[in-house]
Amino acid sequence: MSERRDAAPNASADATEVISANEYERKVGQLRAETDIMSDLGDAATDIHDGISMISEARDQIDEGRDDAAADTADQAYELLTDVEDRLDEWLSDLDADADAFEDVGDDFLDLASSRAAIAENIYDRYS
Repeated sequence: MSERRDAAPNASADATEVISANEYERKVGQLRAETDIMSDLGDAATDIHDGISMISEARDQIDEGRDDAAADTADQAYELLTDVEDRLDEWLSDLDADADAFEDVGDDFLDLASSRAAIAENIYDRYS
């Protein structure tokens, strides 16, 4: 049985190979960076959701004839969404090459925040 293992190493044997301390630290650092990225994207998604909810609230206020309240709510949504845009833009420009798998998600979030900020701005301009 040991002859077979020596003759043809399998994938599980490769997965248990000893790695150097430097390689281990590099992998731990990469995992930490990816964890931070996931947290940043989660925060951005939450803020985008909140901004979209405010736009919906502003539309309801318009339907109720509360134009001033709608303008205020839309302004708050605009401020939140442009803040997300700025954070995502900076985040994407600082993204490490090791983490480029997250770039498409970041770009999609940036596009969503930007388009919704434009909607909020339009509501504000129209009803203020």
